[in-house]
Amino acid sequence: MRRMPDRPRTSLLVMLVLMVMLASTTLVRAAVSDASDAGGGPAATASPSTEPSATPGPSSTPPATPTTPDPVASPMPAIDERPDIIVIYVDDVPPLDGRLWTRARTPNIRRSIIDRGLTFRNAVVEAPLCCPARANLLTGRHTHNTRVTANDVAPFDPSVTIATELQAVGYHTLWIGKFLNRFISLRGAARDALRQGWDVFEPWSGGSYGYYYLPPGATRSTRPSMHSMDLLQQLARRELQAAPVDRPLFAVLSTYAGHYPNIALPRYRGSRRCATIKPWRPPTYGHGAATGKPVWLQDWVRRQAWRLPAGGYPLQRLCEDMLGVDELVGKVVREQRHRGRLDRTLLILASDNGYQYGEFGVRDKWLPWSVRVPLSMAWPAGMGTMARTTAYPTSNIDLAPTLCEIAGCEMGPFRDGQPTADGISLLPVMLDQEVPPRTVLLTQMAARNPASRMPPWSAVTTYPGHPLGRWHYIRWQGGTSSLYDLGADPYERRDLGADQRYAGVRQALERERRALMAEGRPVARVEPRPSPSATAVQDPGVRGRITDEATILGPAPDLDGTGPPPS
Repeated sequence: MRRMPDRPRTSLLVMLVLMVMLASTTLVRAAVSDASDAGGGPAATASPSTEPSATPGPSSTPPATPTTPDPVASPMPAIDERPDIIVIYVDDVPPLDGRLWTRARTPNIRRSIIDRGLTFRNAVVEAPLCCPARANLLTGRHTHNTRVTANDVAPFDPSVTIATELQAVGYHTLWIGKFLNRFISLRGAARDALRQGWDVFEPWSGGSYGYYYLPPGATRSTRPSMHSMDLLQQLARRELQAAPVDRPLFAVLSTYAGHYPNIALPRYRGSRRCATIKPWRPPTYGHGAATGKPVWLQDWVRRQAWRLPAGGYPLQRLCEDMLGVDELVGKVVREQRHRGRLDRTLLILASDNGYQYGEFGVRDKWLPWSVRVPLSMAWPAGMGTMARTTAYPTSNIDLAPTLCEIAGCEMGPFRDGQPTADGISLLPVMLDQEVPPRTVLLTQMAARNPASRMPPWSAVTTYPGHPLGRWHYIRWQGGTSSLYDLGADPYERRDLGADQRYAGVRQALERERRALMAEGRPVARVEPRPSPSATAVQDPGVRGRITDEATILGPAPDLDGTGPPPS
């Protein structure tokens, strides 16, 4: 990603603002400052229940030194004004024009996040698949640099993540919920390595029921009978109550909610709150909209057309699933209010990736059109409480650099030699400061989808301010390409990939795609740690084989295909 130019660290300004807003801290510091000025040296902190004693002067008698420390007169511990950061992470949820996030359906999400904060209208994930997208979130790196290109945790290097960096600067860190896919198959040192940076690490793998859960300190997973959302709410409340009061908090509460088949909490099934939600029927809905798309996609749509009701895709089950997320947000807000930290909490609603509910005849992800996601954040002490939206383009690789700047750290260097993250900090956008234009984002998928026969692809999308205007350019592995003029064709119905009149546009965008696919490639290589033994051992019942951890630093995936840039 193109980086913002160097500027003074905005996080320092944010912390100063928060210091002023904390009245109690200000009064204590003022008292200490006054006493110090009067005596020309360090001042003793007076008991709030007594009048402060006179400062000893040249002719006064010094007070007797107590034999034991006076707890009232001991210096007050410093208050860390950095915000708590809590990410509510949903699974496979697209924006869907916001119809899930209404006051009537999800009032806690609406009142506590959307109506009190900032919503990004042009938020995407770089890779529309669970495991690669979560690696993007944790590292701020391109998919070709994380090397997590499929739903397999094995290539993931956990040595430098947002958790390790925030923990290093004093944050209490916790992850509860769905983690990178198939982590449960790892054993020994390979599994232990995933705990790096997390003070509390309670991950699971699977769905609403029948999932594998790894409790703290356990060497084997369990399979709880309770709904995973109930467990997540229970654990989140416990850990928020137990979090240390002298350290800021970083928490990722990672739900399975949103993922097909949308098995909601029993108490929300058939809820009236979702009874009136309209089916999803965008202009690109239905198998007929696949006309003109690549042949493999048209063939897939013909085989899968039975899944799409003619009147639009029904969203009741998805909506009911989101009611559990809304309940989680309500409990988090109550706990943070009880802890006296709600105004100093950066609360983020995000999705690991998007989904297609019938667009171009598809009910699935993986594709270049399933990258759009909801992203909203509220932080009263830092951003105020006015609801607003921004069209600033953002990718999920921006979240780690953003949170690190707020906390006072920087992502990187990484073990393979890459010095910093590929994403940029969104803090200037959050604080309504001047930001340089951002006109292009990269998306990519290196894994093949066997169900659809989809080839790997990488793509660039351009935004207002780009010299060429608004385009979506997709390079399919093997050398073919698709091109859409987003200015004239915002729904991407007409593929200009074979139209020779646009050869110059394709060549220019191909150069940008290649440059972004090369971005962040390390120039120096750090020696990998020795591969732990028994990394392929599995839990009973877990199918498939996890490759050895030595693949972490294997060659980066090549999505460039073959042949010269298309003409």
